[in-house]
Amino acid sequence: MRKILFFVMVGTLLLTACKEENYLANESRSLMLYQKNGTDGNLLALAKAQGETIARAKKSDKMQPGTYADYAVSLAKLGLQEEANKWFNKERRVYPASVKFVDAMKAKYVGGFAADTVSLPASNKPDEKLLAGFMFNDADDSLEPVLPDVSDDFSDDPAAIEVEVRQNPEMTDREVAALERSKQAKTEEERAMSAEERAKAKKQAAKEKEKAKKKAAKEKEKAKKQAAKEKEKARKQAQKEKELARQQAAAEKAAAKEKAAKEREAARAQAAEERQRQREAAALQRERERAERTANKNKN
Repeated sequence: MRKILFFVMVGTLLLTACKEENYLANESRSLMLYQKNGTDGNLLALAKAQGETIARAKKSDKMQPGTYADYAVSLAKLGLQEEANKWFNKERRVYPASVKFVDAMKAKYVGGFAADTVSLPASNKPDEKLLAGFMFNDADDSLEPVLPDVSDDFSDDPAAIEVEVRQNPEMTDREVAALERSKQAKTEEERAMSAEERAKAKKQAAKEKEKAKKKAAKEKEKAKKQAAKEKEKARKQAQKEKELARQQAAAEKAAAKEKAAKEREAARAQAAEERQRQREAAALQRERERAERTANKNKN
């Protein structure tokens, strides 16, 4: 009973360890996919995997030198240069020995921020929302194995080749069936027919794959044109709104200027009227004083 419990505990620990390292395998796989096919979708998947590595490795204290810089390169290629600069600076601070190397990468990928060596990410954990706004539909789902071409060997001696056809993802159902018949063929004519059928199936599969690839490229180009069209439409709308705002501001400025001119004119008229009243009052006062003086003079 104790032995059983021991093996159960060991199995649980191994399973937990494997689960903890899955994120590292995910980053390696994403890197291979991007190296194989450098599409925007594969780049985005790689950036997300690198961000997960940073978040998980930070928790387990297993951060490797270069991790922050690799993530920064992916961000820069996605156009997020300001955020990429912060993670380059993080690499410089955590690993001072890499300063010269990181500065060279900054000059290459984020030249506009090369002089900024103090800005750092807001958190030790990458911001998942930063990448959530990107939408690319050209990410690969799996790595296709590169298999040797053994078509000639099948025509000579199919039974001599050990192939587990049910586990070969490169082969279609028609190829599998043709290979099975070829392995059990009894005459040269039957083997030749099976090989020919398999070659046709393989050719058809390649044709369908190329067709799907062209269709995906066409859809991508269509989406790109649509995005460019919407962007141009938004630019024109913004320009139109800007012109309307400018005209509105000019109209308000002209109205304010006209109002100020009217107020100045009214103030001048009021001031002139007030001066005229003062002159008339002064003249009347002088006239009264002359009359008083004349009256006093006649009395004497």
